[in-house]
Amino acid sequence: MKDIFCSVVSADEIAELTAKFVQIPSLSGEEDKMAASCQAAMQKAGFEEVGIDEAGNVIGFIKGSGEGRSILYHAHMDHVPPGEMKNPFSGNIIDSSIYGSYGKAVYGRGAADNKGSLAAMIMAIASMKRAGRVPPGDLYVTGVVMEELTGSPGSRHLMTKQLQTDLVVIGEPTNLNIALGHRSSVHFDVIIRGVSAHASNPGKGCNALYPLGLILKELAVLNSGLPADDIFGSSTLAACNVSVSPGQRSVVPDLCSLSINFRGVPQFRVEEMEKLLNGILQKALDCYPGIKGEVKLASERTNTYTGLEVDLTGSMIGFYTDPQINEIKKAFDLGKNVCRLDIELDKWNFATDGGVFDSYGVLTFGLGAGEERFTHSALEHINIEDLHKASNFYACLPWYI
Repeated sequence: MKDIFCSVVSADEIAELTAKFVQIPSLSGEEDKMAASCQAAMQKAGFEEVGIDEAGNVIGFIKGSGEGRSILYHAHMDHVPPGEMKNPFSGNIIDSSIYGSYGKAVYGRGAADNKGSLAAMIMAIASMKRAGRVPPGDLYVTGVVMEELTGSPGSRHLMTKQLQTDLVVIGEPTNLNIALGHRSSVHFDVIIRGVSAHASNPGKGCNALYPLGLILKELAVLNSGLPADDIFGSSTLAACNVSVSPGQRSVVPDLCSLSINFRGVPQFRVEEMEKLLNGILQKALDCYPGIKGEVKLASERTNTYTGLEVDLTGSMIGFYTDPQINEIKKAFDLGKNVCRLDIELDKWNFATDGGVFDSYGVLTFGLGAGEERFTHSALEHINIEDLHKASNFYACLPWYI
């Protein structure tokens, strides 16, 4: 029988750290205070090395005995804006039955996405240290920046720095199931250029808004016939935003930009998406002489909180890990038969940084407390008992694979 280590930290300790993290606002690009708190928590937990890289990612490390596989536990420190959420940074302990869930939970923006998992991972290491156990392989826990923006700049920076690991565990919410992957998320801008004029004399201009009606109609038709597979179902697209310039009531606009998001199954390539959009755009432009347009993969440059300039490419990579791989079978067996989780093999509907690690050839899967339906919502919370179960899984995993 395997010499399995089980966590010795309490649910209350994990909840306390989660609440502490939630109480620190950390929008994308503003994670500096959260990073300092994360670094301090890792140091207190007994990590042998803790550092912050050029991008602002927090990286904690403990050395293994050299007898097993190395693991990188991944969570992100940023969160989406609180929106209409009440007391979003309270970190209050609530009875989650008021939201149709169960048990005590930590409430607040980022609790489920993704600060609870970060706390559970840190406390898994604390448990090993308290018990005096040395894991078979090297272990990393990373709190990355800017996951909520497109392009995964924090995780990309980790991998460009040649961080070596055999396995990555993504802590995004899975309701304690094993998530094997997700569809890609690809953002395009359809840009239409016309000629401005006074609204009292529109014939003197070319209205950049007019082709939009035809484009939206064609997109609605296209959405029902996109590539599909047996694992992820159908690819989808959504028209998400429209902006015009100069945007004045009495001016015919000379510029219109339409934002479109594809969620694609693995075989649906970015080049195919772009080709479909170009076909629709050209069909619309043929009806409006004098108006021009183009399709561009969304991209912009920005800075992390450390000042590092990064590229926010318009895509997050999709991936799928074969459930027949030996490590996945072992992780599932650990969850089901050792940690006693009500566990299933599953997938995410949203995108994660997991595709970055998969694209580098690193075996990647996800397991985290929290329900997907509460992420990015005004009801965001994470069950404390499930956080404890997730932390126990993280603590056991090095001895099981």
